[in-house]
Amino acid sequence: MEKYSSGKPQFDFIAVDVETTGLNPKYDKIIEIGAAKFKDNQFVEKFQSFINIKKKLPANIKTLTNISDENLETAPFVDEVMADFIDFIGDEKLCFHNASFDMGFINHTLEKLSLASLFNNYFDTLEISRIFTPHRKSHSLDKLCEYFQIENPQAHRADNDAKVTGQLFAKLIEYICENFEANLIASIDSATSLAEIPTLLKEFTASIQSYLTKSAFQRQKKIGKATHLFPITNCISNLDNSEKKLAGFTIDDIVGHFEKDGSFPSKFDQYEFRQGQIDMATYVGEAFDDGKTLIVEAGTGVGKSFAYLIPAILFSKFSERKVVISTNTKNLQEQLFYKDIPTLQQVAELTFDAVLLKGRRNYLCLRKWDNILKNTSKYLNFYEKRQLLNLFIWAAHTNTGDIEENHSFHAGNSSLWSKIASDGTSCYGRNCPFYHQCFTMNIRKKAERTNLVIINHALLIADAVSDNSVIGSYEHLVIDEAHNLPHTAAVHFGFSVGLQDIYSITKKILTTGEFQYGISTTIKTNTVKSTIADGKKNILKGLVEEWTAPLDELEEDSKTFFSLLNKLVIEQGNYGKLRFKNLNIFKPHKDLVENINTKLAYIRKHSSKILNFFDDSIADIFPNFEAITSDLDGLRQLILELQDKFKHLFVPDFEDFAFWLETSDRKYNPEYFPRLYIVCAPIEVNNDLFEYFWSKMETTIITSATLAIRSEFKFYKHLTGLDMMKPESLMEFIASSPFDYEKQMRVIIPSFLPSPKDRFFSSQAISLIEEILSAHARGTLVLFTSYKDLDLAYESLAKSTTANNITLLAQGKTGSRTGILEAFRKEENSVLLGTKSFWEGVDVKGKSLEILILYRLPFLVPKDPLVEASLEKIEKAGKNSFMHYSLPISLLHFKQGFGRLIRNKTDNGVIVILDNRIITKRYGSYYQKVMPVKAYKPDSDISLVDHITNWFEQKI
Repeated sequence: MEKYSSGKPQFDFIAVDVETTGLNPKYDKIIEIGAAKFKDNQFVEKFQSFINIKKKLPANIKTLTNISDENLETAPFVDEVMADFIDFIGDEKLCFHNASFDMGFINHTLEKLSLASLFNNYFDTLEISRIFTPHRKSHSLDKLCEYFQIENPQAHRADNDAKVTGQLFAKLIEYICENFEANLIASIDSATSLAEIPTLLKEFTASIQSYLTKSAFQRQKKIGKATHLFPITNCISNLDNSEKKLAGFTIDDIVGHFEKDGSFPSKFDQYEFRQGQIDMATYVGEAFDDGKTLIVEAGTGVGKSFAYLIPAILFSKFSERKVVISTNTKNLQEQLFYKDIPTLQQVAELTFDAVLLKGRRNYLCLRKWDNILKNTSKYLNFYEKRQLLNLFIWAAHTNTGDIEENHSFHAGNSSLWSKIASDGTSCYGRNCPFYHQCFTMNIRKKAERTNLVIINHALLIADAVSDNSVIGSYEHLVIDEAHNLPHTAAVHFGFSVGLQDIYSITKKILTTGEFQYGISTTIKTNTVKSTIADGKKNILKGLVEEWTAPLDELEEDSKTFFSLLNKLVIEQGNYGKLRFKNLNIFKPHKDLVENINTKLAYIRKHSSKILNFFDDSIADIFPNFEAITSDLDGLRQLILELQDKFKHLFVPDFEDFAFWLETSDRKYNPEYFPRLYIVCAPIEVNNDLFEYFWSKMETTIITSATLAIRSEFKFYKHLTGLDMMKPESLMEFIASSPFDYEKQMRVIIPSFLPSPKDRFFSSQAISLIEEILSAHARGTLVLFTSYKDLDLAYESLAKSTTANNITLLAQGKTGSRTGILEAFRKEENSVLLGTKSFWEGVDVKGKSLEILILYRLPFLVPKDPLVEASLEKIEKAGKNSFMHYSLPISLLHFKQGFGRLIRNKTDNGVIVILDNRIITKRYGSYYQKVMPVKAYKPDSDISLVDHITNWFEQKI
């Protein structure tokens, strides 16, 4: 049992860590094992040993761990090491950081040695940290040590990691005891009992609760309700209530902020005067003033955010009307709201308010949350009870209810989140007991009367389709990262249908298991409690029985149907997608389709019958009348929406829409819940965008770093329907770059490489990358267009980079996108391999990125269903689909990739384009024309490497 010293729980345990050759215990081996013994939470003794695995180490493992082949060659073999390890730990309690990984390797190793698996009880600091520090973006051992100020001089070495794991365990105890109230820990402790956790988590939480309960009197003065773990707000304001309406504003008022005597130069020591920024701000101000639509391309370094924010704020204050600002990426959304807007309030001395608004499903529903906490055993399955533990701390302290704040919980397709997230079909509105605390309602109210509303493109489209039910009415819109709008519009003007959509209906009506719950159960329970006549009770009971009768069969037919389609995609699809151009794909399953449609119609009809039963005559004598009728009405709407989707799928418009099956499953298993969706998306979005936005807005600012091709917006205007506008209503502008590209950048195209379609291209291209890295120890980003190419390059480069002591980072290989980007910025001579998501939105300045390598030109995948449908439609219209679609989009993506290198006036760097089609194909001239400088074309690898060397030497 735990002991108490100075009041806080203390434990005896042994922390354990292993280093391995990879991630899979079936194929990979332990190369080092370490253990650290702790008494009363204090380190007392350690165990460490390398293991001779009789073969060479993978290069990336040498880099990660700093363990050499020589370390292992003189080490004892695994049987001897494991025997010593078992002796050291005895029957003590253990502690791991990510126990499933370490124990998986240890037990698999013991099994191969015909030894018994570990029987020791254990703690897991990863599990504990996820529950109690959900505000931390990363729960890796390294990041948690950094947060709790634990020194780890040799990370990724087993003995050191074992020791700091034990120290982290002790720090977590202190942290929890000092920050949380006893009643909150009691709730977590109760939930831990229900979750049947295999670790010693229950013992841990019980000990903490016991301590907090005993010391509650002394602590109550120190700890209030909030511990400020989630200080984030989604509403920012510095308004003065006595402030009068702005009488007006001029272009000079806008431009003045950027000029020599303005707020920016006077408040920012390193402020850079940028004519392009002033020109853009002028155009934006004129567009707001004249009520026009402005398309503006503002490349890297122009400072476009401030160039549209200041005019938007001044216009909003003058007109007393809100301006909606939509971005594509979460990064820019957060930068605008948490960095740029507060900066403007301070530096530019502008008074205004702003709201960060997201789609409804992002927010916690307090009514559902309260219901789950009261009925955890009844409403949650085994997995959901475990997930629930990661929500308590966040739910108790969040100011916004936005689940994205919680880095320990991934909403995604989580069945638990679907049970507690806000949604329109189950909202009680003003009848909800939590109405005044409701996160969704409160942020929407604020959005109605604010100056700026910051949203994303997905919400922008979804809200427009739902008659502005979320954002409310508005006529002034800024679209940043507008190059992404067409794709987002295609996704959200379309729809998808999956098995989860059907289950969401059936489970709302009745969920069976150890306990039964759902609308039908609620009606039955309250029927007994009600004072309506017995005859009416019997009628209602009969209606409910008829209503629930087909549910099991509907679920069974639906699962069979989606499983069979899932099998088809896995066997015949490309990258998890399979397009269909007629209904033959459903013919073998015609009976299932008819059964599903018939049962949905039946259930909807009976939902209406039951809703009609609940008329005003029984409102006062039937318990929970308002809640039941609200649930029934929402359910009926949900079924209607699903029926409309099925109608569109089975009476399809193949002329204007693309249809396909899409799955994230890699293997077919009829027993598993199929993660398959039937998807429908419009092939063109120009008409929809014009109808929902351009024709309705008074002012629209459309901006991005890449919208124009050869200084013209013709392609983008056609893609988005902007060419339907009256010419006099449309303004166009390209902001000048503040960079001297001729001095700051060199572009190199190796003419000696074979075509990317040549079978020798990959080997020669990767060999050239190795030569560049060996000769130039500089921060290098290599951009690929496919994971296949990246994987091939990673395998080859891992060996050479290790030999040259270069850190190799790779998307999907060495960490999360955020993690490897952070490491890339910190280590100036590292190399990062990335695919699509790294072509844009990556901001790395200075020496961390001096060489950019583009592996292939970024063409769309022609077999992607939406791309394929678009190409076919263009060809049917008698046009060349390559010239009118594939090439222009590739050029815009190419410009995005190009923009990764030079981020400010002090950056210098080299871009190497390995795809020689840029100089061998006729269309290559288009790429050359969008590049800011002319390319150098060496005829050998020696010439290329020497040229890079000479160019950088000139910069010294």
